[in-house]
Amino acid sequence: MSQSRQRLVAAFTVRHRSGTTIDGHVETGGGVVVLYGPSGCGKTTVLRALAGLDRPATGRIAFDGEPWFDAAQGIDLPPQARDVGMLGQELALFPWLDVAGNVGYALRRLPAAERAKRVTEALRRFDLDSLARRMPATLSGGQQQRVALARALVRRPRLLLLDEPLSALDAPLRARLRPGLRRWLVETGLPVVLVTHDHTEALALGDAIIVMEEGRVLQTGSVAEVFSRPADARVARIVGTESILCGEVIAVEAGLATVDVAGVRLTAVAPPDGSGLVHVCLRAEEVVLLRHADGGLSARNRFPATVLFVVPEGPLVRVGLDAGFELTALVTRAAAEELALLPGERVLAAVKVPAVHLVAR
Repeated sequence: MSQSRQRLVAAFTVRHRSGTTIDGHVETGGGVVVLYGPSGCGKTTVLRALAGLDRPATGRIAFDGEPWFDAAQGIDLPPQARDVGMLGQELALFPWLDVAGNVGYALRRLPAAERAKRVTEALRRFDLDSLARRMPATLSGGQQQRVALARALVRRPRLLLLDEPLSALDAPLRARLRPGLRRWLVETGLPVVLVTHDHTEALALGDAIIVMEEGRVLQTGSVAEVFSRPADARVARIVGTESILCGEVIAVEAGLATVDVAGVRLTAVAPPDGSGLVHVCLRAEEVVLLRHADGGLSARNRFPATVLFVVPEGPLVRVGLDAGFELTALVTRAAAEELALLPGERVLAAVKVPAVHLVAR
């Protein structure tokens, strides 16, 4: 499919049945937009409002200039008129139909030849050719997910909505499927809005991200920008920034700030508002551990720390540190073994200046 240039613009308020008010603001002209935040923050409600399943109390939703919902003008297109493809957490495959039958179900009103052609193309796109006559109960979780995605896309909707599409799968299978899912979503050329509360999934699948909490949008931007430069401490916590420290800017010179954190002086890019009380945000993967000061690293910030704990996490190792303040580092298993990291050991922690992100406190 060719790259879509259609644009979704939505700004609305939904009153959820729980009584929560949710303010949705979503814009995309293509690519994958991730709705991200903790469970219960309103992500799925926003998705349902875009699909026409939940009616907003106020606001407007338009796609490619066509109003889907406008409270002021009394417009509220039903789901079938919006031509949206939606894949929820439950894949809901029809157990009495084989793979080809499931994929082609949405095309049952097309002529047989056209339906067969479209199904064949969808099966090929998602590597399902050899499974066409298999029944859903005989498929693995990953195969079922591909069938459900092929079914959502085969009728070529204008907009694709995905609600935690990998959540029903175990962690190793999710890790294996993410790269393929990203490739498939890009190849469709459709605007995609994807809900997740998993930061790995957001990083792997998204182009842009909308961070939500308690029914409110806190920050929007590219995935890389929001994860590395959260707007405030709330966003930093939601996107999984491991170390959020209280500090004070004590000097600014040549665009660089000197920050005091529990008696340790760090250098960071100066915030726009200059000096004052700040939160210092450090992602664990940006913290490098050394045994000696001559470790050959160019990082400007270096300070001693004591290892508090060492926890393996697959190919990586999470290291808790006491540097006068609590700090977390994420290193490879090889690095952890080379450094012989054990609780009570003394090391040097190093962080490059651009990795020290300051937000007002």
